[in-house]
Amino acid sequence: MADMLRKPISLATVLFGFLALATSLTASAHAAPSVLSEIKRRGYVICGATSQLVGFSTKDEHGKWHGFEIDFCRAVAAAVLNDPGKIRIRQIDTAERLSELEQRRVDIVVARLSATMKRETQLGVAIPAITYFDGQGILVRKSLGATSIQDLEGASICVQKGTIKAGNLSDYLNIRKISFEMVSFDSGEETFAAYEAGKCAAVTADMSTLYSWRVGSQHGEDYTFLPDILSKEPLGPAVLMQDEQWARIVRWVHMAMVNAEELGVTQNNLEEQRNSPNFDIRRLLGLEENLGQDIGLDKEWAYRIIRHVGNYGEVFERNLGERSPLRIKRGQSALWFKGGLQYGIPIR
Repeated sequence: MADMLRKPISLATVLFGFLALATSLTASAHAAPSVLSEIKRRGYVICGATSQLVGFSTKDEHGKWHGFEIDFCRAVAAAVLNDPGKIRIRQIDTAERLSELEQRRVDIVVARLSATMKRETQLGVAIPAITYFDGQGILVRKSLGATSIQDLEGASICVQKGTIKAGNLSDYLNIRKISFEMVSFDSGEETFAAYEAGKCAAVTADMSTLYSWRVGSQHGEDYTFLPDILSKEPLGPAVLMQDEQWARIVRWVHMAMVNAEELGVTQNNLEEQRNSPNFDIRRLLGLEENLGQDIGLDKEWAYRIIRHVGNYGEVFERNLGERSPLRIKRGQSALWFKGGLQYGIPIR
């Protein structure tokens, strides 16, 4: 052992060590500041959202934004800045969602992206939580008389460019040997406008998007959904994968909302629940342990989300459910013990 310790170190080894250290220090010096630190410095969260998607993201005549996606942005601001109003909504097109993230023009894209392997492994995008379980569907006119996708043999179908919807459509119909004509458009608005103008017999998108388009249309009562679901679309907010702390914050904002619904903690009974002996509730509300510090927040981060925005079920119902114009059933977005897939990872 002594002989090994006395063995001289080569000049190349020394130089390599200094080079590695210098490279590391240079990279650290030029590393972008964390998203959390940037938000605290500027005082608001920048969220990328699409426009005029009823129930998800709409801007009223006073310029105020509303919807399921917007409420998630507000929940993040409540957790981080103790104020759901400290947000800025950057209106983005579907094709711009990832580039807006990469160039750090937005902190988070709340315009729902489908979680896929390629987006995570090739594009460096993290979707930390699935806030809505969806599937790609098809909307047709009732007058067409179609009752399944088999009835669309030879039909033209409108679809938006720059999304995975075109590939899903081709995969689903080709494997079933159904011939069709795909008609593509640059934006969702153009896609649905073309469908309404009669340029295609059917239109395809996520079911949630089709619900929104139908409700916003003057002819919505004339349209119906085919029963076929073309794909799984687990939708959620997107962040850059390289900022792990920020991804954790976004994930746990959603988990706090789901856990609150599971535990029966609502905006209305929140103060009463602070007296609960249930340790799961007490940890959620920051009364036992300070789990917020592990993600860069304080102990009342989840309490503020529920107080200002509500639990997951409350947000869903007022924007998408029975209390909204869309009247979408919870379906797979229901809690796990009610037949759905929403499952709050324990806060403990």
